[in-house]
Amino acid sequence: MKKLEEYFESTKGPGVLAAADNSGRVDAAIYSRPHFLEEGTLAFIMRDRLTRHNLQSNPHATFLFMEDGQGYNGKRLFLKKVREENNPKLIRKIKRRKYTDENKGPKFLVYFTMDKELPLIVPITLLNHYVRKFGEPYLKQQVYLNPHPIALKLRNHA
Repeated sequence: MKKLEEYFESTKGPGVLAAADNSGRVDAAIYSRPHFLEEGTLAFIMRDRLTRHNLQSNPHATFLFMEDGQGYNGKRLFLKKVREENNPKLIRKIKRRKYTDENKGPKFLVYFTMDKELPLIVPITLLNHYVRKFGEPYLKQQVYLNPHPIALKLRNHA
């Protein structure tokens, strides 16, 4: 987990935390990079909104992080909530953005363990491999698998 902590300390970019309620309805929201406070856990600062509400009934979540810059570099973290606390003093100490927003309601520090870590681009790369291997015409037409012309150099083309 130490290498992951170093990665997030040195790498900037946007993140999305997704969590589903116990009925399977998914919420996804923009979140900052995780905080590493205790050995074996990572934490996010959350308001009392839909993502936190979903985690009350289903502790599993996924954090997708995309590095700033060209290409689709980043990480996907598969997480499980282990606990949360309302500790305004600690939250003020660790938050990265220093503007005052205390009047928008309470904040919670939500702790997770990590079940799995995967690179961001693997699913598209894997799908493209099998599309090329089996030549399925319908899949070859899907813009999702090739959203940008190679000439634009927006993807990690070899």
